[in-house]
Order: sequence, then C-alpha cells, then structure tokens
Amino acid sequence: MAFIILPLAVLLSASSLALAEIQPSPEACSAAGVITLIRVVRTGWQTASVLGSSTSINCGIDVRVDGIVVRTGSTIWNGDYWFLYVPVGSGSHVQTCIVLSCSDVVLVPVYVPQPVGPPGFIYAHESNLTINSTVVQLFGVNEQTAFIYAMIASGLWGYPDPNSYWGRNALFPAGPDGQIPGVSSVDSLWREYFRYFLHYNQVAGDPDNPKTNVLRIWVADDTWFPDGTYLTYKTYPVAFWNIFDRMVYWADRAGVYLVPVLGHYASDVDHSFFDRQSTHYAHQVELVSAIMNRYNLNARIAMWDLWNEPDIGHDAYWASVGGIDGFKAWAGGYIADVKPHSSNHLVTMGIGGSTTFPGVPPWSWRYHFFYNDIPGLDVSNHHTYSTAEDQYLVDFETDWHQALCKPHYESEFGYNLWDPGNNSLGYGYWPWYANHTRTAGWPAISTMVFLNNSKGPYADYPYLGPLPPYPFTFKPYGLDEPMG
Repeated sequence: MAFIILPLAVLLSASSLALAEIQPSPEACSAAGVITLIRVVRTGWQTASVLGSSTSINCGIDVRVDGIVVRTGSTIWNGDYWFLYVPVGSGSHVQTCIVLSCSDVVLVPVYVPQPVGPPGFIYAHESNLTINSTVVQLFGVNEQTAFIYAMIASGLWGYPDPNSYWGRNALFPAGPDGQIPGVSSVDSLWREYFRYFLHYNQVAGDPDNPKTNVLRIWVADDTWFPDGTYLTYKTYPVAFWNIFDRMVYWADRAGVYLVPVLGHYASDVDHSFFDRQSTHYAHQVELVSAIMNRYNLNARIAMWDLWNEPDIGHDAYWASVGGIDGFKAWAGGYIADVKPHSSNHLVTMGIGGSTTFPGVPPWSWRYHFFYNDIPGLDVSNHHTYSTAEDQYLVDFETDWHQALCKPHYESEFGYNLWDPGNNSLGYGYWPWYANHTRTAGWPAISTMVFLNNSKGPYADYPYLGPLPPYPFTFKPYGLDEPMG
C-alpha cells in the first residue's frame, strides 16, 4: 500500500513559525493585559512547545529561556499564544512576557523519548506516524457494522434467520445499509469486502480522493448489545477468533491497515463501562487484553481505538465524577490496564470533541489538550463534522497537534450540511477537508462515509461493477504500491 512520504524537515518546520509570523497590532493591544497561563511541553532533546493564555489580544509576546528572549510573536483574537520547537536544554526555565506582564517561570519537563516500534510496525515519532524511520500518512474510512453482523450471521447472537445477515455492512456496495452479494461465510465476507478497497485504490489517488490504506472498524458496540462482543469471545471463542483472524488476513491481502474500535456505548442510561470497579469494565479489560495479546505480533494493526466517543452523551455522569478530571482518571486508568498487552501497537481513543462536556474550553489549543493530554494516550484524536472551509482552522490545529507532541488521528470527518436530497445521514464525504489536512501533514484521517453530501462522493462511489482479483504475490507490511 502506498503512503504519502513527507520529508521530516518539512513536517518540523511547516508551522513552527506560524504564530511568530502573526504580527502584533499595537493599536489593538492592551498594555493592561496579563498572562493567565503558561504551559511547556517537551518535544525533543533540545526543543519544547510553549503555550498559554492572556487577557491581551493581538499583543506582541516574547518567549524567554533562562532569561534570554528566544522567540517573539503575537497573541491571537482570544488572547491565546503558542510557539513550537522553542530551543531549550535540560534544566531550562521558560517564561513569557507581554508588555508589562510576565508569566510564572516554568521548569522545562524532562524529555521522555517515544518508543521505537519493531520493523514494519507503525509507531510515533514526535507528532508523526512512522514505519521503519519513514514518516507515513494514513487515509481511510469507518465501518460500524460489518464485524457485528458477522457475529450475528455466524449464529452467535441468537438472532432469528442469521444467514440473512451475511454480507451486511455500512459501506459496500452502497451505504449506509449495504449488503455484499454472494457472501455465505466468514471467509467469503472479508474476501469480498476488501476487494472493494482494491477497486477504489485503482481509481482514486488525486488530492481530493486519496488512496485508502486504513479501515477503522467497530468490533464492539455495547449500545447494540451490552457485553455482546465479550460474551461472544467467552462463549464461542473459536468462532469469534475466526471472524477476527479472517478480517486481519484479507485486510493484509488488500494492503489495508486496521484500527479496531474496541468499545462504544452511546446511550445515557448505563455508565458502568466508565466505572473501573464494575463488572462491565472488568469484562472490557479482559476482552481488550485478549485481543491485544493475540495480535501483538501482527503489523497489520495500525493502532487500537480503545473507545469511541466516551465524551459524547454522558455530560451529567462525567460532571458527577469530577468532569474532565474524572474522565481522564477513567481513560488513563483504562489505558494503564490494557497497554501492557500491546507492546508493539499504539493506542488512541475516538474523542468526539463534545462542546457540552462539563468545563470544556472554547476552540483553542486548550480544547485540544483538554481531551488529548491523557497519560498513556499515544495518538491524539478528534471527530469533525462541519461545513467551514477556512485554511486557518487546519493551520491552527496542525500547530496544536505538534505542540502536544503526539501524532493526531482525525478518526471521523464529514461535511454535515443537511440536505435530504443527497443522503439520509446529513453528512457525507468532504474532499476539501481530505485534501487540506493531508497537505498540512496530518498523520491520519478517516472519513465517516464515502457518500455524497453536496460536495461529491469519494472517487466513483458507489461502485456496483465487477471487483478486481487479489494479486498472486504481496508484501504484507512494507511501503509498497497498493496491491491489485
């Protein structure tokens, strides 16, 4: 599968001076403004990000390291500021100053290098995804139902007439309620499913329609059936692993990396999955640990998505346990409980980015850190559904990803102009977003759907014609051209 290979120097410098290039506006600057926050993140042996907030809008600001001014720039319209790749050393002290106001003096944190993955595995290097020391980008799509329907069709969930569910999925040949013809077994399901990727990688490849090399796929949905995947794993282990194994095998044959979504609960009636003392939580940890153990040596897994949108629809619950502190205690604890079983893979969490979450800041670097500054989280995450096509939205977020020094995965995006004439979902494929975020070097993005929603579909979706065969030979984990 082909990746976009980006020179590391370009990635490091593309936005490191973005804020410094914003010139202060003296007539708008208030000399009475004060700095209210400074945050320093160590990003390398000799670099750090410096971020903060102030009550000064469009004011010149200095970054001082050990008393020496090393960067100058400006606050923005909300008083925030940030600087990337500020030169520091071990034991350095950092301070920011605006006119007559200076921040507290902050000791630079100790630098902790990110682990280097084994050959062929995706790992984090600063804010990039890397394989074999080469920076790569992932582009893909989401699949919410295929794995669940495979369990139902296999007779594991007790549905009447289970055979009628073979081939059902959210994408192919046309979503959101697709059914692939000619499927009657686990092996034929995944074989035919991933042939669609072979087709789309033959016709896609322009900036608005990148080739697809990753699938984010739900393997558990506890809204649908609480503990359903866990009970399948415990009661029918041979059948469960067969569904998972054949999915990984045929994804490998198609050159598609996988991001399995290991948890999801959208209802506000039961919060026990977020209680680390509950039976549901214990089952979740047991299931996830078993999955991680089984595939720890398989490089076809790009990363594990531990839970989809835990911040969405649970505002009252999170408020009752301390807001973001309670959320991060659960998320960080969950990561700590399962990460020992995944020494070779990254972990992320599908953050919806709720704007009603208790205490959530407005859109800013503080918003990005609010959700993603979680101990043990390897890859930051967010979901975007919007219609705004302003370049600064991409540029600012690119800076914030780099400032946190974690690769970022925008694991869902869609153009969400409501237009029933296009599709029933109210969102669809967004070519502008795919193009501009990848041009900015974002490590990984996944559209929610391929459907048109006034901006055009992905490539020639929906495709109803014959599918290409799998190649006779392939290299499963290299940076080869798409197979087929």
